[in-house]
Amino acid sequence: MRLAVRLLPSPRPPAAWRQLAAQMVHFFAIMLWVAGVLAFVADMPQLGIAIFVVVVVALATIRPLRLLLTPKGLKRRRVKRAALHHLKAAHLVAEQGVVVIFASDQERMVTVVADEALHLKAGDAAWDGAVAAVLSGIKGGDPTSGFVAAIDLCGAYLAEHFPARGPRRNGLSDRLLED
Repeated sequence: MRLAVRLLPSPRPPAAWRQLAAQMVHFFAIMLWVAGVLAFVADMPQLGIAIFVVVVVALATIRPLRLLLTPKGLKRRRVKRAALHHLKAAHLVAEQGVVVIFASDQERMVTVVADEALHLKAGDAAWDGAVAAVLSGIKGGDPTSGFVAAIDLCGAYLAEHFPARGPRRNGLSDRLLED
């Protein structure tokens, strides 16, 4: 059995507090803060409140804060959609028996998706075990062992439901791919 691993590194953004501080002391932010205070001094509280609401909305665009405020269900759907995208791409080079183990660092979620034929034969329990293996490795401080265990589980299901039938052409590159 041949496996392809694709690593999608995500550069670490600056800490949320640094991004927040940078946004709060930006030239235009300072102008808005001053305008808000002047609106209250000039006895125009509605304008002052409106200005401060604009500042708060602008601060909510900072990615770590957006991720913190995003509902878990929406994060789960986004991760699943990204995994399905990679599953469709893998189908361009493989006919059947495709499994994608997708881990999103920023959302801190893992999902496993498989093509329809394999999913119907193996069921959700197979993929839940692979997700649990990855999460166990990550929580234990050794994500590599978690991915290896998940690959072993998925490989066992692939071998059981789609056994090899002689030599096949390797449609995926054996080199490490990084985006």
